[in-house]
Amino acid sequence: MVMNSNNSQQQINLINENKFEILLNKKHIEITEYDSTIIALNNFVEDTQRAMKYVSDQMMEQYQLKNIRVVPQLLDSIQLNDIKQIDENSSESFRMLKGVMKISILAMRLYLKTDHEYTLVLICANKPNVTLLNDICRELNITLNKQIISSNEFDSTKQQQQSIRNIYQVQAHIVDGCLTVKSSHLPQHTIRIILTSPVFHKLNPDPTDMLDKNKCLQAAAEIRHSNWFTGCMFNHNYNIIVLRLLRHLQYNNQTPLSYLNLWCLVLLVHKCQTQPINSITKLFCSVFTYLSSGILLPNKLGLGIIDPCEKDPIDVANYLTNEQRSIITTYAQNIERLITFEQFDKIFPLNQQTD
Repeated sequence: MVMNSNNSQQQINLINENKFEILLNKKHIEITEYDSTIIALNNFVEDTQRAMKYVSDQMMEQYQLKNIRVVPQLLDSIQLNDIKQIDENSSESFRMLKGVMKISILAMRLYLKTDHEYTLVLICANKPNVTLLNDICRELNITLNKQIISSNEFDSTKQQQQSIRNIYQVQAHIVDGCLTVKSSHLPQHTIRIILTSPVFHKLNPDPTDMLDKNKCLQAAAEIRHSNWFTGCMFNHNYNIIVLRLLRHLQYNNQTPLSYLNLWCLVLLVHKCQTQPINSITKLFCSVFTYLSSGILLPNKLGLGIIDPCEKDPIDVANYLTNEQRSIITTYAQNIERLITFEQFDKIFPLNQQTD
């Protein structure tokens, strides 16, 4: 009799889990950016990267003509250590712009319909300054508007779109240490390009008009985060789906999860993979179980959520106030109760406007 009762309860739990999984999948489809827009966005990014490579080549030629090498100039007593030395006879010793990398939601492919800004990081040989930012802005604007329109268009009016020239606008933002690029084919979307350099941690002199150091260092950290994500989490589709759902809760439902930055969310989801996960539902629920346990509370045991990309143990949520930590924990406990009592529609109301 007891066995039959247990079997019945297991069947009920399975039915409830299936109901919740159906809702989560529906919500995921509802909030995820349209494939056509993602294709257009990828074209936008590729055009920008291609133009940036051309600008890099042009600037390298100019530096060669002026015989200006960009090998980082360190103090005599300082060695380059882990910074790769460049052969002084190589043309690469004149290349200031080393490459462009996708970061954050662009690198992690966490596209939502409500996302309108995506970020690239431009890696420079030396510490970037205002002069360099303005030079890149001018050259990139010219180069982008010379490019041929991408052959991959994003809707049913493909032939008509191909006949319309794509107009790009590039602006420099000195305070933010970045460029912004807009495209007439995707007028609601912006690509932000942040400048950084691998020599910020070295004791070479700062240029007088150097861009905001903290923003440049944060951009370098974002590269590490995105690379880590690609290596540790990208191959599991459950991660992508659950992270999109959590981001939706953050910004569209205006929940206390909005206190957490993307890196915190990523590591929370990764933490929950320590137990066997074979469904979206289990991973989603595990995140809130973990938060409900008080991992963010100030009186917690241990160091909290440790950043795997830093040498020293650093809690990635160390910027939260005690009040914010308490609010997030209480919210997670409430979500757990809603799941237990099958009040799924109170977590993710369907048919909300997401466009």
